[in-house]
Amino acid sequence: MTLLPKMSVSPPVPENPGVCTVPFTAPAPNRRIAMFWRPSSVHAELLTEMCTVFRELPDDLLRS
Repeated sequence: MTLLPKMSVSPPVPENPGVCTVPFTAPAPNRRIAMFWRPSSVHAELLTEMCTVFRELPDDLLRS
């Protein structure tokens, strides 16, 4: 038994007859994901832009 994000077993992921999913009842567990990087990172500009994109995503997309 393991916990998987819904997206890991939803299309376009192919169905697997060996996997049975059981949704949580309320309150379902949740998590917060964060991004961290060194200010001196060569990717700092890209990562900052990615954060801007993530912040603009609709809330319902982030909570699915």
